[in-house]
Order: sequence, then C-alpha cells, then structure tokens
Amino acid sequence: MQQPSLFADGSPIKSSGKAGGLRAPFPAFGGKSGAASLVWYAFGDDVKHYLEPFCCSAAVLLAAPRPASLEVIGDINGYVANFWRAVKYQPDATWSEADYPVSHIDLGARHRWLTEPERVRDLEAKLADPEWPGDARIAGWWAWGQCCWIGSGW
Repeated sequence: MQQPSLFADGSPIKSSGKAGGLRAPFPAFGGKSGAASLVWYAFGDDVKHYLEPFCCSAAVLLAAPRPASLEVIGDINGYVANFWRAVKYQPDATWSEADYPVSHIDLGARHRWLTEPERVRDLEAKLADPEWPGDARIAGWWAWGQCCWIGSGW
C-alpha cells in the first residue's frame, strides 16, 4: 500500500481518502474525512471488522479500500441513524426532501421543527424498532441543514 501524503503538495498523509471513494452527501463538523486515508494506511487493506465511532457522515467507512466482513457505525445521534435508514429504504423521498435552496429563514424554521422535543422523542421511539425504515422528511431536512449550517450545533 502506498504511503499517504501529509499535504496537498504530495509531501507525507493525503486527506482525500481513496480515489473514487464514496462520500456522504453532507458535511460533518468535526468529521474524519481528512484522516480517512491515514486510518486505512495504518489498518491495511485486509480489515475483517470495522467500527466507526461517532460516525455522523461515516467518512472513514465510506473511504475504505474494500468492505470489511463486519462494518458497524456508532453514533447516538438519532438524526444520523434516521438519515442512513431513510437513504437505504426511501432514497428518492429523502433526496426530494433534501433538495431545497439555501434560505436562512427556512434554516431556522426547519431547525426548530426538527428539534421540537415531542418530535425528537417520537423519532427516538421509532428508531428503537430495527425494522422501521426511517422518516424521509426528517432525514432530508436534517441533511439539508447539515449542508447549510455553519459550524457545530445543527
């Protein structure tokens, strides 16, 4: 395996992950995409089991050179779990909900809507059922907000 580079100019640990690798459709504040190639360089090509802690965008998992036999994403954030379920089971509906222009007024309104305590409790209760396919509106609006929000706290 080729050693990654440290800087964009080619000097030693490149941060772009694998060439042509998968990426989440949203940015993650504090995400690990910049370290993905270093992680896979350190692990090597033949990883049997991989656990991505604090997954959010699953940047390191998505940059894997090849799938592991067991891949686990760990994140206590219900919006993250809901997003990945909705993308799997309702990709078109999730995309439709996320497809919206950037608007500061809508950003605030959707953030309030998403974080309404009763809605959060309802989402957490539904996520306890492993067969529940997720909520495409919540997933789409959350991903849209991740793309529009500056900094942490979305």
